[in-house]
Amino acid sequence: MEKQPAPCRFDRTGGVPVRIRYPAAETWITRMRPHDRMARRALPLATLAALATLVVPVLAQDSDEVNLKKALASFPHRLVFESKREGNVDVYVMNADGSGVKNLTNTADVNEVNPKASPDGRMIAFAADATEEGRRVRDLYVMAADGSGRRKIADDARDPCWSPDARRVAFLPSEYRRFSTSTWATRGLKVYDLESKKTVTHPNRDISHVYSLTWTPDSKWFVATVMGGLGYRSGILAIEADGQDVHRLRLEGCRPDISSDGKGIIWGYGDYAIGFADLDMTGDHPRVSSTRRLVYNRWKRGVRRKQTYHADWSPDDQFVAYSTGPKVRTRRMWGAMPQNPGEDAPGWDLAIADAKTGAAVQITADGKSNKEPDWLFVAPAKGDAK
Repeated sequence: MEKQPAPCRFDRTGGVPVRIRYPAAETWITRMRPHDRMARRALPLATLAALATLVVPVLAQDSDEVNLKKALASFPHRLVFESKREGNVDVYVMNADGSGVKNLTNTADVNEVNPKASPDGRMIAFAADATEEGRRVRDLYVMAADGSGRRKIADDARDPCWSPDARRVAFLPSEYRRFSTSTWATRGLKVYDLESKKTVTHPNRDISHVYSLTWTPDSKWFVATVMGGLGYRSGILAIEADGQDVHRLRLEGCRPDISSDGKGIIWGYGDYAIGFADLDMTGDHPRVSSTRRLVYNRWKRGVRRKQTYHADWSPDDQFVAYSTGPKVRTRRMWGAMPQNPGEDAPGWDLAIADAKTGAAVQITADGKSNKEPDWLFVAPAKGDAK
């Protein structure tokens, strides 16, 4: 049997053919320059059949995206996020399909960042960057879901997360009094009680250099990213909520989030993917298995590749919201990465993926540092079916 020639690039300066091998067809086709009509060959039937099989998955993907848009248009739960739409960074809220955007903080001299909605949908915790006595500080606040009743709960702190019962807020104190844009510049872990207004320190005093904190649904563990702390170079850790145990989950990446049923975990799987894995909470510590990609922004010729960060489960675990945008390309921004809270992120927008199919749609389009999405639970109105 004659050996088939290797594929080659199309020569735009002459009549050199492009040889393309379609995997599903044991044949090679030759394509000539568009004006060289006499040299064209009719495609074999086997090749036409192969091309048809290549089109079907694309059509199926388009159908999934159409169905996703329809589902989001009627989805009851909303999203809070940070954005730089009006000159500074504020916390906004909008519907799942990107409509009904409202500025909740609306402050000209303070940047509100990294909002986290309580599981019952009544409160929002967030960090605020301001200038006090000539220095930049990041403090933590809580407010009602409509933006009212704002009050401070911690000085020099970041990364708030809610307890499953929505009564407490865990957070990470800043490592230094001097502000740092590094997400991992933290030391310790504390928990604030909204009713008593008291703060307690986690019993493990060795906790340091962790960020992107989240609380498991059974209240027994915190899951967070570590960068050079607790004896680990990097990774995702499970930290016992009321004890000393620390376990490294076998996941490469950062910024984890746990599903409401405690059976799934998503995280930033490198710079260009959202990872998904099964989570087992029944043993003496959390374990993960069946790691795969939910979202993956592939490289495409002529298209600037976008990063993916800040994945967050919807209250019913049906959808995953995330931030997506171009990687930093100028030295001026090194050290102030666009994925970090409050930092300038030109070209960044929000997207939502279906947790089952992986189909995804973008829901903002202005590119004004839209990031850190977090789902806001909306209780059904009286008389509505749950």
